[in-house]
Amino acid sequence: MSDYVNSLKDFRCKEFTLPISETVQPLPNKELGGMAEAMVSLTSLKRRVSLELETVDGPVNVAIISKVDGFFRQKRKHYFNASLKPDYFKRLIYYQRRSYI
Repeated sequence: MSDYVNSLKDFRCKEFTLPISETVQPLPNKELGGMAEAMVSLTSLKRRVSLELETVDGPVNVAIISKVDGFFRQKRKHYFNASLKPDYFKRLIYYQRRSYI
């Protein structure tokens, strides 16, 4: 039985885990963040249409931690109505443009 379990683990690693990790390793940080967001969104959709407990929902925050850049937010959900704070988005756009210069 233990030989069967070990061969099943090897098969699972070879067929599923390794191809994904080989695909993900060379991706730049922004694409990794986008991929993480897509995976969370897919999980949310799956849970919504299945009979499983819906544990993932709503807007997604995406933050990336790297050795070079440290912590930075790629995407942030907003907890307020945009029409109530229009200056916030003006400042956000200003600082985003400034960081690319």
